[in-house]
Amino acid sequence: MYHTNTNQIREYLAALEHMKGFFNKLLEEEKATLSGPASEQEKLAELTDLRMLTKSDLWPAAVPEKLISDAESQNARAMGVLQTINLPLAGKKFLDFGCGDGHTVEIAKEIFGATAFGYDTKTFEWNNENITSNFDVISKNGPYDVILLYDVLDHAEEPETILKTCKQILSPDGKICVRVHPWFSRHGTHIYKQLNKAYLQLVFNDDELATLGVIQEKVNKIRNVETYKEWFKKAGFMIVSENFTKKNIELFFTHNPAILRRIKANFNNEFPRTMLEIQFIDLILV
Repeated sequence: MYHTNTNQIREYLAALEHMKGFFNKLLEEEKATLSGPASEQEKLAELTDLRMLTKSDLWPAAVPEKLISDAESQNARAMGVLQTINLPLAGKKFLDFGCGDGHTVEIAKEIFGATAFGYDTKTFEWNNENITSNFDVISKNGPYDVILLYDVLDHAEEPETILKTCKQILSPDGKICVRVHPWFSRHGTHIYKQLNKAYLQLVFNDDELATLGVIQEKVNKIRNVETYKEWFKKAGFMIVSENFTKKNIELFFTHNPAILRRIKANFNNEFPRTMLEIQFIDLILV
């Protein structure tokens, strides 16, 4: 019996030693992965390999190709925007804050029966007297029952100021409809219009993207969803509805050590899978 127990203990010790070696090897590999290439030559080689990957079909697309190549009308897109907010607009005073070319304003009026206005800091060729870049005009026509902030806050210099401004022209029972398009999403900076590959902004820095012929739009580099909630709270709003549009992350981004390391470098060397799956967040604020 004693001999049997001794043999078992020795086997356990040998197994533990083997496990120790296995986990030490994993730690060393993780350390090497996090540290990345040591020499400038190795760094250049890694960057060259990654650049070549972006030109291949191996790198997953940021968005379905048809969303880029399809010449869908702006009116169809505007219809989708208004259907997304899912609020009654008939007989309501509606403002699209950051309206761009104004198609959403037109559809809100013609199809949804709203008294619709649009505002943008940039001037487009509008053919609607209710669309303007003069905020005084917008303020005088308020208050508004529904204000739309669709993919505006992520690109704003002062998002909290915009929210506070909207609060001032909102009717007492009014609602703010917000879509945020986080920087960390697979198509977060709209660069898919130039190169349709997912998470490029998390893998390459601005200079590296420029070598790919890609220039990022101005965007707030939000690294967690709580930042948005802080904006809303500071502006005096409460969230009454919240909906996440998500897409699973392909194995490509976790199985390539260089890509994984570069993504994790944005998040304290963690891989926030659940967060990176978020494509859009649609909220209603009061």
